[in-house]
Amino acid sequence: MKKWAEKHSYDLMIAPLMVFLVLMVAFPLIYTVYLSFTNWNMGALAPKWLGLKNYIDVLTDSQFWSDTGHTLYLAFGSVAIELVLGTGIAIVLNRPFAGKNFIKTLFLLPMVATPIAVGMVWQLIYEPTLGVANYLLKFLGIEPVMWLIDTNMVMKSMIIIEVWEWTPMVMLIVLAGLAGMPQDVFEAAKVDGANRFQKIRHIDFPTIVPSMTTLLILRFASVMSVGFEKVYLMQDTVNYSVSNVISTYVYEVGLVGGQYSFSTAVGLFNSVVSFTLLVTANLIVRRFSDYSLW
Repeated sequence: MKKWAEKHSYDLMIAPLMVFLVLMVAFPLIYTVYLSFTNWNMGALAPKWLGLKNYIDVLTDSQFWSDTGHTLYLAFGSVAIELVLGTGIAIVLNRPFAGKNFIKTLFLLPMVATPIAVGMVWQLIYEPTLGVANYLLKFLGIEPVMWLIDTNMVMKSMIIIEVWEWTPMVMLIVLAGLAGMPQDVFEAAKVDGANRFQKIRHIDFPTIVPSMTTLLILRFASVMSVGFEKVYLMQDTVNYSVSNVISTYVYEVGLVGGQYSFSTAVGLFNSVVSFTLLVTANLIVRRFSDYSLW
């Protein structure tokens, strides 16, 4: 027995972890998949098998496709701006100057705010008559904007919030990548007569490629779950049709409408799309660089 225990000591050590993973990850996932093929309303009755009906209903639901379009517009619009802004800010903050740490701290403040607080604050900022956003526009001589009322501005307003909240994360990750660059390289480039833009192009950009690759892949993986709290807080009867996203759609049909199995099917379809985007982003990155995740 002692020899057997010594021989299988590694297996015995990871056994509790495997049990935990099966109970806390595998079983809920498998049961969720099962429920998506049933008609279950959280009542006392057992789930009734429906086969592919829920998925057919999802794929033929016009609101689902409309909300998917809103989600992709919000996600890809915000991600593109975040990557550009976050990278630019990181490159600037990577240079020594007075007040650098104070400015870096200001940029990090959005990351410590809760989503609910962010949504409430931006509601006040976008308020048509007393909001800070329109006050700044008036100060600059620009006509006020009905941010959450004008149907053409609603999703653009949401993109601004997403960019404000997540650009600091991009900045931090890119800064971490730049921190590994020896200062001797910059000094050598300076001696060789390289100007600022040449340093950015030939030193900074090659250095942050691994960080940017990781950011791109991770953000692609999360695009379908973007913005629930903020979108939900800012929705009303005026902008609902142009502001609903997949996460709020799942909430409404599932928790509010009681269609739990249907919303489970939507959520799983959403997960499949997210995983597909993740794999696609990784394949694209691997095609053009050596820094893919797998």
